[in-house]
Amino acid sequence: MIQLYQAEWCPFSHRVRAKLTELGVPYQTINVAAEGQERTEVEKLTGNIAIPVLVDGEKVVSDSSQIVSYLEAKYTSETGDARSQREELSPTISRTVPFSFGEALERTRQALQEAHFKLLGELDLAPVLSR
Repeated sequence: MIQLYQAEWCPFSHRVRAKLTELGVPYQTINVAAEGQERTEVEKLTGNIAIPVLVDGEKVVSDSSQIVSYLEAKYTSETGDARSQREELSPTISRTVPFSFGEALERTRQALQEAHFKLLGELDLAPVLSR
């Protein structure tokens, strides 16, 4: 089973937990000390004290961006074309939001409606792009 060395308060650890949950990958959390000098187990694994650290069998990955990329490559059934299209649509958020572009858009729409913003219309670029 995957082990995640992390801290609940750490936003980078949260990002990795969100990706693991999104992908439905079972994992075990190992909470580490807040003080870096007390993270001896993490230091033995990676040579430094930064979190999060993911251990998948013999594979050890540190840095949340590298962990998310590793998880997507290993556990995502999304085709290369679909991933490329998602990244092309929004390169800024495609690797930082723990769900698809469409879901991010829908969540944003719902949040705006719940905050009583009025939707005036939607931008449809399909006619322009098909020229």
